[in-house]
Amino acid sequence: MFAEFGFVISITLALAIGANNAGIAMGPVYGAGARSRWASLILAALFYLAGALLLGPRGIRTVGSGIFTESLGAYPYLFLLVAPASALVLLTLATLLKVPVSTTHAAVAALAGVGLYLDVLNAEKARHILAWWALTPVVAFAVTWPIALLVPHRWADRLPRRVIGFLLTLGGCYMAFTVGANNAGNSTGALAGAGLLNPLAAAALAGAGMAVGALLWGSRMLEAVGKKLTELNHLRSLVVALVSGTITLVAALYGVPISKTLVVASAIIAYGLASNGFGATYRNGSVRRIAVLWTTSPLIAVGSTYFIVWAFRVAR
Repeated sequence: MFAEFGFVISITLALAIGANNAGIAMGPVYGAGARSRWASLILAALFYLAGALLLGPRGIRTVGSGIFTESLGAYPYLFLLVAPASALVLLTLATLLKVPVSTTHAAVAALAGVGLYLDVLNAEKARHILAWWALTPVVAFAVTWPIALLVPHRWADRLPRRVIGFLLTLGGCYMAFTVGANNAGNSTGALAGAGLLNPLAAAALAGAGMAVGALLWGSRMLEAVGKKLTELNHLRSLVVALVSGTITLVAALYGVPISKTLVVASAIIAYGLASNGFGATYRNGSVRRIAVLWTTSPLIAVGSTYFIVWAFRVAR
């Protein structure tokens, strides 16, 4: 019974991840008008799958077993039901609110809550992941802000439209690839951790689920990221794609699940700050909502899974 429910929850989580991250992958491209809504979603779906298959198994191993000091094979319901369900609730809520919340924060923090309660959390690995979570958005902002201040955005207007459109498409596909690589473990790492799938099979299932999620429900996130955070022209979109994609690719190569959402939005907000100043950026409602969810979603995920595990074991 746990296995069947586990597959349903993990697949549903993959669908939610695909929808929630469609804007993060292709929002800048769509926001700049380089590709249509449907072309952006189809490209996101294809490169989600490619990224999950090629690099996803690394993150799956980290999420499935690396953050614990011992196997949770004796508690399959924790891997298959409690932690993924908690992450799924957060992602579904964020999608309905049109806020691109961090998939990684929700999924990994939910498992961390389980590890904390059972006293099997790998503290060294947790600190390592937290350091990546803290530093990657800072790096994205630090790299993008000087570019926004020093490089005239009108430079892109000198390039032929076909050329800049092609470059933007490559950048968006690059981002989608890293989304698939980074989020495979977040959706199906629990199945691998419970021993139901090997890492490659889990990555294939995650990639397919994310692709379908992008096609069915990803358009909401395209609007939220591409149109609402700040106005993006061609050059800005390309810089955001290259900076955030490279940061996420490096993390995926190290098998560390990071928040692609936070990295991309940090780069976009850097442009907003450079163009509009601190006051206008702070008054942006989308920026404030994202900041609140980024700071609270890991705490909510850890706390909710910790409480659920406690309640379940007391009831038994």
